Amino acid sequence: MRSNACLCRNLNSLPFDKDCSPHVLYMDWIGFIGNMLSIRKHGKIYVVQEVGKMYIPRSLCDFADFYDTLKLIYTFKRHLCNLQAHVLPALARKERQEEHEKYDHEVPESEFDTADPEIFYTPKTSRTYAATPAE
Repeated sequence: MRSNACLCRNLNSLPFDKDCSPHVLYMDWIGFIGNMLSIRKHGKIYVVQEVGKMYIPRSLCDFADFYDTLKLIYTFKRHLCNLQAHVLPALARKERQEEHEKYDHEVPESEFDTADPEIFYTPKTSRTYAATPAE
């Protein structure tokens, strides 16, 4: 559960849209019996909620009750696809913000800061020189 809370914390650190509240959906298995749980941040605490109980059938007669487990597995897949649709744009947004922060720093004082404000320096990309004949 601790690692899932860490995942949830990292998800919440991403710049999601306002209408998105990310949460982690995970499965916890002990032998043939499992639980699907959801963990989300509510204020300063993490809240775990059971989504459903699951099991792996051991014989053919267990398949009749396996339908609920299959529904939960498809719910898990849908959650991962939806999470991907929200996480990828948030990651791209975070990378852009980090790039902007890298270049948004104070410009150090240089020799041009003391220049006359009437003088403008224009960079030239190419320079032409007069060819001198060789003797």
